Amino acid sequence: MSFSDCQTPLDYFKELCRVPHGSGNEKALSDRILSFARELGLWAEQDEHYNVLVKKPASKGREGSDPVLLQAHIDMVCDKRGDVVFDFNADPLNVKIEGDFIKADGTSLGADNGAGEAIMLAALAGDYDHPPIEALFTVDEEIGMTGAKKLDAANIRSRRVINLDSENDDVIIAGCSGGALSLIKIRTTTFPANGLARARMEINGLRGGHSGINIKDGRANANILAARALSKLIEETGASFYGLNGGSKDNAIPRECSAFIYFPKEREEAVRGVLSRAEERFSKEFREDKDVKINFELAPAGDEDEALAFTEETAEKVLASILLPPNGVIDMRGDFVETSCNVGVARTENGLFTATLAPRSSVNSKIGFITDKLRLLAKTLGGELEVYNEYPSWEYRENSPLRDTAAVAYKDLYGEEPSAEIIHAGLECAVFGEKLENADMISLGPNITGAHSPDERLSLSSLERTWEYTLELLKRL
Repeated sequence: MSFSDCQTPLDYFKELCRVPHGSGNEKALSDRILSFARELGLWAEQDEHYNVLVKKPASKGREGSDPVLLQAHIDMVCDKRGDVVFDFNADPLNVKIEGDFIKADGTSLGADNGAGEAIMLAALAGDYDHPPIEALFTVDEEIGMTGAKKLDAANIRSRRVINLDSENDDVIIAGCSGGALSLIKIRTTTFPANGLARARMEINGLRGGHSGINIKDGRANANILAARALSKLIEETGASFYGLNGGSKDNAIPRECSAFIYFPKEREEAVRGVLSRAEERFSKEFREDKDVKINFELAPAGDEDEALAFTEETAEKVLASILLPPNGVIDMRGDFVETSCNVGVARTENGLFTATLAPRSSVNSKIGFITDKLRLLAKTLGGELEVYNEYPSWEYRENSPLRDTAAVAYKDLYGEEPSAEIIHAGLECAVFGEKLENADMISLGPNITGAHSPDERLSLSSLERTWEYTLELLKRL
């Protein structure tokens, strides 16, 4: 099947799932979108970063209308369960439909933002009443919005923007948080742990989720739980450990984390007891993560030879870099999360431990405040902090004709008022607000749950509903 054979947004979405398109690996999908647009006879341009801009003339009688920009990103967060063998760079997603939902088998689905892409592709191919349309497909949104940042917006005429990267079909997003990825780096030292028993400890069974959208849900963070368990082990049994590796994406709440622990053989029962009590404690603390497990697996006899463990000083620094930074909700503004931070990825390799944190806020100065604290913490621990992939917030606009039109169209279609909200996640509208002077912007999307995780699901009825709503909005603009 190809895009040319598709009829509905669901058809396009299924076809998108056949093309690997994780962040940094979007060229193949970008090329296909470009080729499809040109097959339709539309003006289309691909830049050096693989962003694609397509222009569709207005339907008959609408030639004098102001243009509208539809926008979505083509990369997806690649996450999978630990027991799943899957190559995101080569394998098509194994999708299946269960009732009203489509999901992938053991991996993230990429409905964020494949659902938006599918609606845009259907809009480019369809015959309906609409103003001039500019459709922008951007890359690398999930790793810092670098595609949008590097975009040359000179060819974009629209000053009305409909971003299709939201996850609730009864909500009009009218603002978003900004953020900055922060990497704590600590050099590690080790000592020979010869003669000590070695075991692999792993925290798993957590729900995970989007580090912005789901941060308010109080879900457990596997990196935090692993560090807490290791701290108790050291305190109560004198055990040592090496390596702390958890999480796969900075913008996802980590579901799994592991480390090797070292202890005298006669202390095995004490070690098991500490971990068992920790598992019970964590399950009570985090009721949404009722399946949390701490697995303990002894290494084969003799495998402890030439083993290395962190020195006491290094162990303290590693645990401090995970346990001392803010994690979770920091400030609320009414019912909305204003500021948060997520300890997303922990890695130990080549004598270096790194912790990747993702602070977010709808107040840009608070992002700077968090990174300043993290820089001070890293310096105190004898390490350093690298801040990268910064992106601004998108501030709520009091006067928005586009938002007003969208609200009326929604009420006329469905008989109820949509809510207008500020989302605690980064949207490319924040970048376009700087590139497109005086742009009036909203963000829409179908119901998606579990984004950025193997639990991700897209509602089929909601996808159809969002498609219907988008067509109605284009008709009225």
